[in-house]
Amino acid sequence: MNPKDIGIMSSIGENAEFLHRVQAACDQAGKNILQRVAELKDVSPPFAQGNFAEAWHAETFNVDTVLNRIEDVKAHVLKSNGYKSVDIAITDNGQTVNKYSLKYYKNGKASVDAQKGFGDQGRVIPGDHMPEAKD
Repeated sequence: MNPKDIGIMSSIGENAEFLHRVQAACDQAGKNILQRVAELKDVSPPFAQGNFAEAWHAETFNVDTVLNRIEDVKAHVLKSNGYKSVDIAITDNGQTVNKYSLKYYKNGKASVDAQKGFGDQGRVIPGDHMPEAKD
C-alpha cells in the first residue's frame, strides 16, 4: 500500500470512530430525555415542561461536546427543586465549573424575576423571552 492510501485508510478509521462517538452521544441523550419524560408523567404540565427543558439543555450540551471533540466536560441535571437550587451543573474532569438555573415562566419578565438572588448561577430562559427579559 502506498503512503497516500495509508493516509486515506487512517482518516477513514478516525472519522468512523468520531461518528460512532457522536451516535453514542445522541443515543444516550435520547435515552436520558425519554427517561426524564417518564419520570414526569404524573407531574403538572408547567412543572414538567421546566424539568424537560433541563434534560434537553443538558443532553444537547453533551452532544455538542462530542461534536466539538471536547473531552471530560459534561452537563448534569441535578433534579433538585429546592428554592434557588442549581438545575444543571457543568463539570470538567469531575469538578463543577459552572452552575445554571433554568426558568421557563409565562414571559421574559417572570422568568427573570424568578431568578433574582441566584448568586453565581448562570441563568437560562426561553429564547423567545429574551427581548422582554432585556427590558
